[in-house]
Parts: sequence; C-alpha cells; structure tokens
Amino acid sequence: MSEQEVRKPTTKEELVKAVTDAAEKEAETRSRLTRRPTKPTVSGTAALLNIHRDTLYTWLKEFNVDFKEIADAIPTPYIAEAVDTCGKPTYLIGEALVGEGNEVAHIDLLIGDKDGPVGEAFAFGMSNLSVGHTPLLAVIRPNLPPKPHTLLVPKVTIKNTEDIGKIFGPAQAAVAKAVADATEEGIIPKEKA
Repeated sequence: MSEQEVRKPTTKEELVKAVTDAAEKEAETRSRLTRRPTKPTVSGTAALLNIHRDTLYTWLKEFNVDFKEIADAIPTPYIAEAVDTCGKPTYLIGEALVGEGNEVAHIDLLIGDKDGPVGEAFAFGMSNLSVGHTPLLAVIRPNLPPKPHTLLVPKVTIKNTEDIGKIFGPAQAAVAKAVADATEEGIIPKEKA
C-alpha cells in the first residue's frame, strides 16, 4: 500500500488511537530485536502506519498531538531473555536495499564497539585504500561528523568526477544524517555514541 492510499485521520482521537496502536507495536518489536526495554520512535511508528515520518509529523502538528506524550504513556515492554554480553563487544551486520533500476540504494552495514572487531575493521578501512573505493568519514556538513563516527566505503567503483559528486557530498551527508537520526531516536544508544 502506498502512502497515497493511507487515509488521513479526521479527528484528534482517531489519530491518537492509530498512533498509539502503532507505537505500542513498534516498541514491542524494537524491544524484542534489541532484547532490552525500548521506547517507540516516530520513524518506526510512521513505518507501521505505512506513511513517511514527515507525514506523521504534519498530522501530529495539525491535530496538536505530542508524540512524546504518547510514547511516554506506553509501558516499556520487558523482555525476559535479556542478553548478558559478559563484556563481549557488540558485532551486528545488516543490509538494506531500496528503490529499483538506476534509483537503487544498497548498503551493507557493520555496527559495533570501537574496541571490538568493528573498531578494527574501521581502522583497517581507513588505512588500507583500494582504487575506486576510497573510504571517507560521513559528515552532516563540512567538519560536522555524526556520533558515533561513521565510515563510508563505496560499493561501486568510482570512475569519474560524476561518481565523485554523488559519493562525496549527497551520499556522505545522507549517511551521516541517518546515523544522527538513529542516535537521536535511541536506535543507537547515546552512551555508545
């Protein structure tokens, strides 16, 4: 279902109910994935409503609804099988693919502690260069990196200045903003940033 097919709520109560239901489901899902109590995010709630987060922000503003109040009212799910890391560093791998044809965005992702295998991979990536796959730090704008620091390594070989213009700038800033948003929304724990 596309965003155009989603019916906009007509009353404040209808919006609050829809957002609350989606936020509860999102909090439970995130808690199961992270294996720790987690509050819902605007992005995750919007995804469950099958709308863009900017659309949800617009609806919340229009009906004068505070998402934080809804999120705070949701009891944080308790996940019994909490993970005991025993001092082991975090090491997570992920992949995302959106779009199609020439408009595809495809990333492979490593997330982990600086003092673990991901930290070693970060340092290795910065110091071992490969022609056409120059690693670069993600920056929101010049001299403003997100926390945690993020290394961007192009998957596609950079062959000309047109490719350089796509990676050094738009892609670099987009990745940095995504990391900053994830930290702000608690997806990446602030103490790890």
